[in-house]
Amino acid sequence: MLAELLSGEIELLRLERKIDDDVRGAMFQNQREFYLQEQLRVIHKELGEDDGDDFADLEALIRKKALPKVVEERTLRELRKLRRMPPMSPEFTVARNFVDWIVAILLIVALVLSALNAITGTARALHQMSVDGQFPRFFQQTNKHGVPHRSMMFNVVVMIAVVFMGGAVEIYTFSNVGYLASFLPVLIGYYLLRRDRPNLRRPFRLPEWMKYVALALAAFYAVIYFYGGPVYASCSCSLAGRNTLVYYFIGLGTLASYLPLYWYRKRIEDRRSGAEEAPTAVAVPGS
Repeated sequence: MLAELLSGEIELLRLERKIDDDVRGAMFQNQREFYLQEQLRVIHKELGEDDGDDFADLEALIRKKALPKVVEERTLRELRKLRRMPPMSPEFTVARNFVDWIVAILLIVALVLSALNAITGTARALHQMSVDGQFPRFFQQTNKHGVPHRSMMFNVVVMIAVVFMGGAVEIYTFSNVGYLASFLPVLIGYYLLRRDRPNLRRPFRLPEWMKYVALALAAFYAVIYFYGGPVYASCSCSLAGRNTLVYYFIGLGTLASYLPLYWYRKRIEDRRSGAEEAPTAVAVPGS
């Protein structure tokens, strides 16, 4: 009986010692990893490879966003706690996840607002082009709230299609072709306006020779656009690091797709509308 009791106590002591050794080993391992990480951080700083204070960048980003006061105070409090914690502690992971979630939500909201701004702004532009007779009448219609819903839905479909075009560099290459092309007609239009209507009233009058500067800039920009664009897009030295020339030509094709839409409005819709509004000749008796 006594032997069994002593055997149980010995087994209990052995288990306690094992648990104590495991805890000490885990603590030693955490301290060792923390010490090594600090050494690495100091070495990178001495080599000039320090990327700066991540916490300072996070704090600047949080203060920059117009957060509710309660959310901002809670997030900054967690960030201050995070600064004082050793990276190996469990609390550090929890606090870091909280701050990361707040920052991720802010970035998602900013992305959604940016997309909504693009959708609404472009939809209004399409609607106004249709009203001005430059785009099919399909985009003129608005709902009961005065919102050009057809233009907005068209933009949403196009934006979803653009997302599947590839990575960020491919999308920029494809989408900016049309935007950059708009500089040419602006410069040439300025030259033609000052040449054909030099006495048109305007709030600010540039010297007469500026129209030739605009024409020279248009010629210089045309060389960059039509020659430099394809050369850079096909070079491995570009930001994409590979040939993205196909996306340049896709952008040109998208830009050229406006021409059949303009032709359809002028040649078909406007003529059809003119024929419907033309007065019908009424025969006068006795004439």
